[in-house]
Amino acid sequence: MLSAGRDRESCGKHFPGYSAATVDAHHDLPLIERTIAELNANELAVFHAFAGRVDSMMICHGWYPCFEPQKTAASSLAASSPISSATSWV
Repeated sequence: MLSAGRDRESCGKHFPGYSAATVDAHHDLPLIERTIAELNANELAVFHAFAGRVDSMMICHGWYPCFEPQKTAASSLAASSPISSATSWV
C-alpha cells in the first residue's frame, strides 16, 4: 500500500524498540526487562505516534518477558501485538 503522492513504501523499525537493551542485537539476543506499562510510556509511545504514517513495521530481535515469559530464538510474535490495534497493516 503506497501512501498518496509517494513512489515507495515506508517501514518503521525496530519494533518494539531497543532502548532498554544491554547487548547489541547483532551479537546476541537482547533481554528487554520492561513492564508493559514501561514500554507503553517509552518505546511504544514513539511507534504509536507514527504508526499511521508508515506502510509496514520491522520487528526487532529481542526477548520481552512481559509479552512472552519463555525465551524465544529471535523475536516473539507476541511482542508485535501492541501495535496491532493502532494500525491496519499488522
